[in-house]
Amino acid sequence: MDPVAPPMPAAPPLPPPPGAPREPLTFGMRPIAIGGLCLLVAAAASFLAFRRLWPYPPRFAATFLATLTALIACAGLIAARHADDERRRRLVIAAVTGAALVPFVATVSVPGVAQPRSATIPGGPPYVVSAAPDGTWDLYFLPVGDPDELIALTDTVNLQERWPQLSPDGSMLAYSIQASDGTADLRLMRLGPDGAVLDDDLLVPSAGRRLASTTWTPDGALLVQVDTERTQAAVERLDVDTGELSPFLPLAGNVAYSPDGQRIAYTRPKASDPNDWDIWIADADGGNERDVIDAPGGQEFPAWSPDGSKLLFTAWPHDDADVLVANADGSVVTDLTADSRDKDTSVGWTPDGHILFLSDRSHTGGTFLYFMNADGSEVRLSLRL
Repeated sequence: MDPVAPPMPAAPPLPPPPGAPREPLTFGMRPIAIGGLCLLVAAAASFLAFRRLWPYPPRFAATFLATLTALIACAGLIAARHADDERRRRLVIAAVTGAALVPFVATVSVPGVAQPRSATIPGGPPYVVSAAPDGTWDLYFLPVGDPDELIALTDTVNLQERWPQLSPDGSMLAYSIQASDGTADLRLMRLGPDGAVLDDDLLVPSAGRRLASTTWTPDGALLVQVDTERTQAAVERLDVDTGELSPFLPLAGNVAYSPDGQRIAYTRPKASDPNDWDIWIADADGGNERDVIDAPGGQEFPAWSPDGSKLLFTAWPHDDADVLVANADGSVVTDLTADSRDKDTSVGWTPDGHILFLSDRSHTGGTFLYFMNADGSEVRLSLRL
């Protein structure tokens, strides 16, 4: 009998014919073009967002926005390569929209990139600051310490208004106009209750000197620091009604009266080193003077605490300026800004005991007004210009 032939194996099923390639829906552009579009949109948005922070963009703003622009471009490239047509379309639209909006969101919300918000100075003391946001020094008035009520007292192009001293009743402002050769005239501005400038007159011409107001005396006179090329600084007393100067303290500067008006604090250079200034105190008439803070380097800008028990001042313990506080007798010296490594200079005290100081800690080229607690804690921005 013939052998039975084994059954033939079934033929494998034929593969389905390849379908036509699916056209990617990327608005007629290749994925690399979408990435380029996102890069262009994000770069333009980042530039405009950065300009909104001018003239004092925070220290990390430029680096952050450049990195953000690159990441948005990568997001656009990835979105355009997604396999699903409908989802790809939505992702590409989201990437382009984000490229236009995210930089602006970052500059108002991301710490270190967003401009810090200004806060009202506690106690609301009236304050005048000299600042140069556009390269020219002008005067700005805070009537109640609120940055939202800032008043520009001057707006000059070539003049440099410096060293303002507001009278205790807020009606008069002594300041200097500094020339290119370093000399400075002394002027007096009278202010209305609303901060309006009523008049602005020359008090004392420079006559080759640099004249800078230091403080108002309890009886309404003005103490002026006088510098010349030939002699070191001296403090003279100015009668604002007559414009006459009279000697007060030789080889001294930065005078501040105690709250009770019975003592003064001031700076004076060592006889052995004219660049090393110490903090001295004396009776109100300049008698019974004594060197109370004798530290290496210079100390300046002393200011009495509201109760007269402490002295605030600026010193250079390192390469940077710091704000320090000590007892009025010079004991227990404490560096309040030791960790900043920036130029922090003391301004004074608020009526409730907060400390005002100027600092370039934003690393933007601008010097801002800050305040903090008496122990150096809770540093907050008060004013940026």
